[in-house]
Amino acid sequence: MRTMTVSLRGLVRASHPGPTLVVTALATGLAVGTGSTPRTSLLVAGAVLTGQLSVGWSNDWLDAVRDRAVGRSGKPVVSGLVSAAALRAGAVVALVPCAALSLATGVVPGVVHLVAVASAWSYNVRLKSTAASWVPYAVSFSLLLLFVVLAQPGRAGPAWWGLLAAALLGVGAHLANVLPDLDDDDATGVRGLAHRLGHARATRVGLATLVTAAALVVLGPPGRPAGRAIVGGSLAAALACAAAAVALRRPRSPWPFRLSMAVAAVCVVLLVAAGPSLVAGSRGPASSPTAARSGCVTTYTPRALPTWANAGFTPPTTPMPYVLSDDGDIVAILWAVHDPLVSPPAADQNNKILWVPRVSSPAGAPLLIRASLRGTGQTVTRTVEGGPGPSIIDMPTAGCWSFDLTWGVHHDHLELEYASR
Repeated sequence: MRTMTVSLRGLVRASHPGPTLVVTALATGLAVGTGSTPRTSLLVAGAVLTGQLSVGWSNDWLDAVRDRAVGRSGKPVVSGLVSAAALRAGAVVALVPCAALSLATGVVPGVVHLVAVASAWSYNVRLKSTAASWVPYAVSFSLLLLFVVLAQPGRAGPAWWGLLAAALLGVGAHLANVLPDLDDDDATGVRGLAHRLGHARATRVGLATLVTAAALVVLGPPGRPAGRAIVGGSLAAALACAAAAVALRRPRSPWPFRLSMAVAAVCVVLLVAAGPSLVAGSRGPASSPTAARSGCVTTYTPRALPTWANAGFTPPTTPMPYVLSDDGDIVAILWAVHDPLVSPPAADQNNKILWVPRVSSPAGAPLLIRASLRGTGQTVTRTVEGGPGPSIIDMPTAGCWSFDLTWGVHHDHLELEYASR
């Protein structure tokens, strides 16, 4: 029993528990914050956790000889808490649930995450000793963001600025992580990018990458940055500066890496706040014959709702007049076959629309509507508090209105005709 306890303690310590838990938490938080279902969020959490365990164990297994050579007593394989053979077995075995959980989110996102894990392994196996030591961090961080976004059904990849920011965060984290061990690494023949730059220059490069990543997350989304984005970006930049200051004053301190992870956490919050700007596009499913779009008409033929939109209807196949969005991610259910929407509003009839999304959004996130009247420059905005659901949407003028819809990070479009009264 004592041996099993010691071995378990060694496995935990060799997994690099701090970075493993932080990366898992950030990926899971990003998944939840960008509207993933509970199932998808749990799959993302499990896939990232097992992937990080595999990477951490492989790192200590492959570094065992070098760690013993320089007497790194803090390493569990050096102190005898766990053997290199046990770490090798753990690293390989952890890949099995990692692959299963990753692919359970879908083939494409699953393969993306497995490539990210393979990239991290490539650092441990070879690239950490080369000038390209930064490449696996840049690739794995950006692919992790891509994995989280693609794991959501019907989503395309994140915007370019999101991927670039993630890559820069990875490079900054890499440089901050290796700074305390430059001398020990040199003694064992490890000469990555930071070793070639030298401590002071590597610190400055790390600071620049982290600050640039924060700036991209703030300035990348279209339009003028919101006040909270500026505050968050300023906080991330301040944390990056603090990391650089500590690295220069205390070269062997672990705090620069911890502060770089804090920068990443702030950037994840900003990515969630960026909403639909983070997602480059959609891969909405093709509509079925029973879910055809109606477009701008004044008479709607009742038809069965899509299966994901018929909850609460008895029977579920009850024909209803509705309009399906362009990407198939939301429906506008109407309550009359002829002229269900009128302008100005009728005294005896509300312009009632029930919005039902196929893809969820964070609890409490509103449905934002930017409506434009076809053939004119007239534009109005409407908000459905609490997100898609029952609403009364009045328009100032009769005609065909183009609705740009945003809820959480999701974006779609449809058209509705408001008849003249």
